[in-house]
Amino acid sequence: MKISADFPGGNIIVREIQGDRARITQDLRNCETYWFYWCMAVEFDRPGRYTFAFEHDCSIGARGPAMRLCNDTVWSWLGCANVDYAHNEFFYDCAAPERVIFCTSMQYLESDFLRFAAAAGHPAEVLCRSRRGRDVELFHIRDGAPAKKILLTTRHHACEMTAAHVLEGILRTVLADDETGRMFRREFELFAVPFVDKDGVEEGDQGKNRIPHDHARDYGDTPIYPETRSIMALIEREKPEIVFDLHCPWLLGGINETLYFVGPELKRMELQMMRWSEILQKEVPPSVPFDPADNILFGTDWNVPSSFMKGRTLARWAADLDYVKTALSIEIPYANMRDTTFNVKSMHELGAALVRTIYGAAVE
Repeated sequence: MKISADFPGGNIIVREIQGDRARITQDLRNCETYWFYWCMAVEFDRPGRYTFAFEHDCSIGARGPAMRLCNDTVWSWLGCANVDYAHNEFFYDCAAPERVIFCTSMQYLESDFLRFAAAAGHPAEVLCRSRRGRDVELFHIRDGAPAKKILLTTRHHACEMTAAHVLEGILRTVLADDETGRMFRREFELFAVPFVDKDGVEEGDQGKNRIPHDHARDYGDTPIYPETRSIMALIEREKPEIVFDLHCPWLLGGINETLYFVGPELKRMELQMMRWSEILQKEVPPSVPFDPADNILFGTDWNVPSSFMKGRTLARWAADLDYVKTALSIEIPYANMRDTTFNVKSMHELGAALVRTIYGAAVE
């Protein structure tokens, strides 16, 4: 077999291949600490059982790796029955020569977003150019002259891919020619930045704990990334009343397999979080369970001042602007929503539930 990472989003280091067994590890380039993202293409030249062993603990998610054929765009879960978590390895039974992409979760890249935008007949604008010269997309929806504006962002950390699927679910719902879409468009003008760390997404970086700090800690007086500078300028120009940032947590285990809001430091934003939580709990379908008790309030668990010593997040920076009524951040799991399996369909369903939540919180 041959293993490579020479494609958009690719990330793997091959330590050794012996027959049908490979030792592999994540590429932690530009990263201060260990993080778990990986994505590799494997070319199988003959049928058989192939084993992939990782150097690090917590490299394989709660439903095993995500996988797709290289000539396909549809992701599925390999399944935890194919994983030996005690030894940090998974196996794949190959029935015939083929080339397969395996990934920590169901990846979402520029090509996926542009495919969605083209199918929706709603091309993206350009927010700015990245440090390495890529277009950073800005998706703008305006129908008439709505009174309110909202900004949505994902991929402040490049590896947090399921948040991007949820964002697509939001945008699909807003653009739909149905009652929900029309009501939302009458109420809101929408701006969305799907890839804040655009270079990291396309180059397969972890993005989390990037040196000297990552995009999610860049909202201060001297931002170093063109994307964050441009988002700050957009907010100051357009003055949205809602700023909503979508993230993903640690890979698996405990709270990381639930949907939760990150409790804001400011009390007025905490009250908004509680209101959104109350509505979201009623709006989510069984495929994406949500319990407000899972929210991590400021000052508890990891959500403490020491976690933000590198710099302010978007939600915290926007919360100080008097025209921003709601600035929130949410954490969306990679594979499990409690006991349910998370997939692209349920990610889109969560996006639709968030649209109904935002609308309900804004008009009630």
